[in-house]
Amino acid sequence: MQSQGYRPPDQALAYRVQTGTGQRAGGKTQTAQNGRAAAKTSGGGRKPKKRKSCGWRLFKWLLVLLLLAGAAGGLYVWQTQMDVRPYTSVFLDNVSVDGIDLAGMTWEEGSAAVRRQIDDKINSWYVRLKSSAGEYKDITAQTLGISRDPAQALEDAWAVGHDTSETDRKTIFELKAEIDAAKQTTHAFTSAEQSGDTSAIDSILSRLEKAAYVAPQDAVFLGFNPDNTSQPFSFQSEIVGKKLDVESLSGQILSMVETFTTGEVLVQPEDVQPSVTVADLQKNYSLSFRAITPIDTHSTEARNENIAVAFSKINGWKLADGKTLSFN
Repeated sequence: MQSQGYRPPDQALAYRVQTGTGQRAGGKTQTAQNGRAAAKTSGGGRKPKKRKSCGWRLFKWLLVLLLLAGAAGGLYVWQTQMDVRPYTSVFLDNVSVDGIDLAGMTWEEGSAAVRRQIDDKINSWYVRLKSSAGEYKDITAQTLGISRDPAQALEDAWAVGHDTSETDRKTIFELKAEIDAAKQTTHAFTSAEQSGDTSAIDSILSRLEKAAYVAPQDAVFLGFNPDNTSQPFSFQSEIVGKKLDVESLSGQILSMVETFTTGEVLVQPEDVQPSVTVADLQKNYSLSFRAITPIDTHSTEARNENIAVAFSKINGWKLADGKTLSFN
């Protein structure tokens, strides 16, 4: 029986179970693999990833650059504001009014300093008209009604690096440029010219001119004195006149008024020379001839009288060139 191919039941069962198990396991594995392969082949299941376009990458780079540029611009604006901020409420460097350095002062401080200096100068200013004898007359700011107005000069000084108009405002960058330029350039402003009535100067000088004036006088020939053998001719001496140069004095005073300079002006009359002097007359008079008649104790009174009368007729006679004198 065994030789005809009989197998024990247990072994035959074991073989079928093992074979069946192997088929089921093998079948599942092969099916999964076949499914994945089919999915890859037919396009079923998950979609494949797409490649990113160059345009999208360029957009991202541009966006990054714009963000960086915006950050840099914002930083620049912030730094400019920080540079301008310390000067927003004070005068800039190298800015002055009437010689006062206003750098670092507020508007109130600078305005007060300039006006205080003007008041001090006005109250202490004078021009003293002094004579050589020590007499003097003072011309003061009160005499002329002088005043000075620094308002425009202060506004011009403040306009350097600041906004001065609500309608025409400067940008932060314009202010920064003016601030930087002010550090290299001097901005000097002067108060408006003082107002006043200078006619008072003319009145004062007119009075001084009249008081100082002395008219010149020419020398005059008085006569001939025969008894004076050394100086027979007599003259009235010339007189040198005196006069103030009012035009020159007025120029000096007005110059001191314009520059607001305190000081003295010497009021010294000038000499006015006469047209004819004694020296001029002496050139025209000379003794050409002298005649002497002795008179002694034997001469009578009548003779002496006759001699005196005769000489009186010719004493001081002017004899022109080429003329002759005949006396009988």
